[in-house]
Amino acid sequence: MNCPVLLGSGPYCSEQQEIPATELHVASLRTFIFTIKQSALVQALRLKVREQELVADVLKAEVATLRAWSPDQVNDLVIAKTCGGPKRFRPKTREELQNELSALEKKHVRALLKLKQAAEQGGGGGGGGVDAAAAAAPSVQEGPEVAVEEAPRFAPSMEDVAALMEELEELRVAVKTGVSAPLHEYCNFKLYTACFARSRAKHKVAALFKAHDINLQHQATELERLRSHNSELVQEGERLGHAARRNKDLRGKNAALVERVEALAAAHDEALEELHHAQTRLALYEEGAKMYFGSVQHLEVYSSSHVSKYCIFALEELHHAQTRLALYDEEAKLEADALRTQLASAVTEAAAAAEREASLAGDAEAGLAAAVKQAAEARHQLRARTVALEAAQGAARDAEKRTRRLQDAHDKLAADVAHLGKDAAAAETFRERLRAVNAENKTLRKRVEELAAARDAERERALRLEVASSLTASAPSQPQLPAVTPASPVPTAPASPQPQHSPTTRGDSAPPVKVLTEGDRARVARRGGLRGAPGGDRVAELADRRAALEACSPAQQALLDDLEDLAMDLSDQASLLSSQLREAQASEAASAKECGELRGAITELQHQVSAAKVVTRRLSATAPPLSTDGSAPKKPHAPLGAAHMRQVDALRAQLAAAEAERRAAARRCEALELELAAARMEADLYRTRHAAAAKELAAAVAELEAGGDDATAAAPSAAVAAAAATLASVPDIQAAAAARLRAVEAEAVKCREKREQLTVELDETAQYVVILEDRLAGLGYRVGEGGDHEPGVS
Repeated sequence: MNCPVLLGSGPYCSEQQEIPATELHVASLRTFIFTIKQSALVQALRLKVREQELVADVLKAEVATLRAWSPDQVNDLVIAKTCGGPKRFRPKTREELQNELSALEKKHVRALLKLKQAAEQGGGGGGGGVDAAAAAAPSVQEGPEVAVEEAPRFAPSMEDVAALMEELEELRVAVKTGVSAPLHEYCNFKLYTACFARSRAKHKVAALFKAHDINLQHQATELERLRSHNSELVQEGERLGHAARRNKDLRGKNAALVERVEALAAAHDEALEELHHAQTRLALYEEGAKMYFGSVQHLEVYSSSHVSKYCIFALEELHHAQTRLALYDEEAKLEADALRTQLASAVTEAAAAAEREASLAGDAEAGLAAAVKQAAEARHQLRARTVALEAAQGAARDAEKRTRRLQDAHDKLAADVAHLGKDAAAAETFRERLRAVNAENKTLRKRVEELAAARDAERERALRLEVASSLTASAPSQPQLPAVTPASPVPTAPASPQPQHSPTTRGDSAPPVKVLTEGDRARVARRGGLRGAPGGDRVAELADRRAALEACSPAQQALLDDLEDLAMDLSDQASLLSSQLREAQASEAASAKECGELRGAITELQHQVSAAKVVTRRLSATAPPLSTDGSAPKKPHAPLGAAHMRQVDALRAQLAAAEAERRAAARRCEALELELAAARMEADLYRTRHAAAAKELAAAVAELEAGGDDATAAAPSAAVAAAAATLASVPDIQAAAAARLRAVEAEAVKCREKREQLTVELDETAQYVVILEDRLAGLGYRVGEGGDHEPGVS
């Protein structure tokens, strides 16, 4: 048989040939659908752009109507409000293109006017040629159907406009030079060229509009891409949230699986415990069988059958327990494998989720750290600005205070100057009086100086004469003169107090006048007795003159005192006025000196504090140490004596013995507690054995009552007797164990009480030792190393 596949015939071959055609058709349909969707999207975007342009045109028309602006002004306003950034990296807007088009139209109109003026100046036939050229200019079709394959993306150059301007200049030169033969044809040609250039410019403007539309399409596509990217980011966030929730669910499942594994482990432990109990019961059955087999030998058949029944029952129960345990183990293994598989998958998913969460947490922490750093920098800058602001405010307050203080000083100075201006006449009168009094004072001072000089000279002469007379009277060859009383007593002036001069008296004041004393008067009386002796008249005359001078000196002294008081008053007033004037002049400089004085005072205080600290250190270094209660230091005591040492050693030995006894009692209590626990365990074992024996006895009685022949029934059962004996002995054993348990508990209670008592005694002894040591330390004693020293006396 020929295979249709190999021969290329049959339905399979036709289907194989139709597949590529179908694929091509499907591909073309997909391309067509994509093209239709893209064109529909472009048309929708173009419609939106046109609607936006229509809205913008309506708004610009309203603005132009309200403010009475031209379209160029409105376009300038729109450009200023909407466009930003360098123009190099963006296309021109509709408004900018409209402004450029209006400028080109204005230039075109100006060029046409100049051409008309030149034609009119050259001849009357040029106007029709210009109109014909304008009419022959090709019509320009405006609209969106202009081809955009060669449309520039950015603004066009102005080369064509520059060429047109050059041509206009050439025409202007030609008209001025008077070349009129081919002028009309040349003008028509140039006008046609200008119209063609204008149509090209309009085409370029339309192409620019088309390029603007393409740019808007690109912007819309970019916006759509950004929106899709934003939606992808939102989906990624949702996916991460779903992963976090799934991670949380997996953690909950993991915890449930862990709990289930723990429950299975507990069930496994219970099965093992049940197996252990089964083995324990089997051992008990074996012991009972042995006991029954040894006690009932004459009933071998019955015993063998009974033992075989028990053994079979025990084996069956053991086999059943082992089967159940195997089933439990197998079930536990299967569940453990399943749980292990689920746990592994959950751990893998949790690890992946943890990694994603860690990465997200790392990004969040990095962002948070950056935000915290920026916040810290902002706080630092804010703090620095706050400090600077506070410093500036403080400086402003200080400047305001200084300004206020200077203003107050200036006001005070102005008031003082005004007051001084008011009292200028009084000051001048005081100055005149002061000058007159100073002149009179000088005259009186000269006179007083003269009188004082004459008085001193007379006093010196009188003293010399007195010395000479005393020498003459004391000579042995000279006869002693009789005492002659004075003819007329010397008048004595009343004693006047010496004037008190103030420390402010000037240096050129008159010296004080000496007042006669009783000794001076006696010497004058003795000199009066020298009259009639050789030279005695001269001495008496001198004495009389001196007495007259001394008599008139109190009046002069009083006058001098009055004059000096008046001069002092005037000088005080003058010094007061001058000090007020100096204070008013120095008040302005006082504000500048305050800072320096304050710094000096602070420095001086610092030096004083440093000096006080140094003195305090020296005093603390040189002074003897004080006691804790502030009293004077005591002398060190002598070391403790032998009697006190023995007392302290005895107390310490008693303390050590009490501690050893307490430790022994603690060990005794621990041993008793262990013995009590062992007794409790033994009692539990007795109870278990009693229960097992009771069960065996009940089973044996039931079996004896249930079956067996007459001989078997009549024969006493040794096993029953043994079981009864065992049951009878169990209460005695239980009572003995309970008595021993009670004894051990009582002994443990006594030991515990004794331990507590020893602990209390030990604490009291330790407190007593501590108190004794504190008292010894308070008395100033110290314990010597085995020395026989008596305590010293403080």
